[in-house]
Amino acid sequence: MHLFLYNIFFFLSLPILLLHICYKALSDSTYLKDLKSRFGFSPCSNDKPLWIHAVSLGEVIGVEPLVRILEKNHSIVITVSTGTGYKKAKEIFSQHSVAFAPWDFFIFIRIFLHRASPSALIIFETEIWPNMILQSKKFGNKIILVNGRLNQKSFQRYQKVQGLLKRALDAIDLFCLQTSAHQKRFEALGAASNKIRVYGSMKFDMNSRATNVFDSLGEFILLASTHHNEEEEILKVLEKRTQFLRSRIVICPRHPERASEILNFLSSNHHKASVLSNITNLEGNNDQFIIIDAIGHMHSLYKSAQICVLGGSFFPHGGHNIIEPALHDCPVISGPHFFNFESIFQDFIEAKACLIAKDYDDLLQLLNSVDDLDLKNVAAHAHSVVEKHRGSSAKQAQAIMEMMQE
Repeated sequence: MHLFLYNIFFFLSLPILLLHICYKALSDSTYLKDLKSRFGFSPCSNDKPLWIHAVSLGEVIGVEPLVRILEKNHSIVITVSTGTGYKKAKEIFSQHSVAFAPWDFFIFIRIFLHRASPSALIIFETEIWPNMILQSKKFGNKIILVNGRLNQKSFQRYQKVQGLLKRALDAIDLFCLQTSAHQKRFEALGAASNKIRVYGSMKFDMNSRATNVFDSLGEFILLASTHHNEEEEILKVLEKRTQFLRSRIVICPRHPERASEILNFLSSNHHKASVLSNITNLEGNNDQFIIIDAIGHMHSLYKSAQICVLGGSFFPHGGHNIIEPALHDCPVISGPHFFNFESIFQDFIEAKACLIAKDYDDLLQLLNSVDDLDLKNVAAHAHSVVEKHRGSSAKQAQAIMEMMQE
């Protein structure tokens, strides 16, 4: 009965979903590309691919080490939910089929399954969609959750629909989770303990895609994966910093389509700023602010930055991936809200491999108190944390292959 009501609710919500897509397309036309795949009409396949679902940009990047192992013996179809995820997946998985995931209405999922004809569904992290899972099970698929995590906030939200989720969790054949803390939460929701394995996070296995393109900027502070209003508040802090006038600031918002919004804000406050796509000669640019308006530059920015202030962490969004800057020896200051990566951040905090600002005032104190040696030590400790935790992708790939043979 729960699933029946869920499908009725989802069907009634379709006009809202379509309006939402149109609204998102106003700033990012990618959302209108391949719209038919939202209804299940993905490219047809005859070779029984692995269906890997990775929601957004961070998940697409995070799942790459696993894809590189599995693609040696399997064809793969990758689905995403966001425009940035779609663009990145098209870029790094060009040899595979990439599509927007069908909306979680049982008819759309069935259409997708009959067209793509996958042999297994591999879900990255925490995407527990009832129809995706239950219809895949009816189709005869093995279902594996990889790199699984469930923060406290998500756990409390899922508890409210635990009756609906129980059937979906029962249908999953294997849970490959990041930590024992996540294991306890999944078990509390009803996941069978004999189906759970703890393998760590495969995001530690990512490889660098950095170039030297931003080295010509000299020393700069990177505001990475920032959200609406975060830039404004962080810049108020930087304006009070002793070395502000000697610091170049590069802003890479989480959503690149916000670049013009940030540019207008800076210009209205009489700051010299440029958007990256409008700069013909990066080396000759003297503006104090550069705004990144495209995906694909983050690794190179981390490689060249003097320090990074990690966005999504100064309000209750949950933070962003600290492993990427650590991989490139870029010292990180994060705000206090990193619950999306709680276990990973805890490893970095214990190793003195990052700096945590309690609020914007504390951020100013940190920026004024740290010196080059402090930053060098933080970066070295962070790199050590990454090296220590490598290897999860191979373990999870092996578990998938063993499950496929059962």
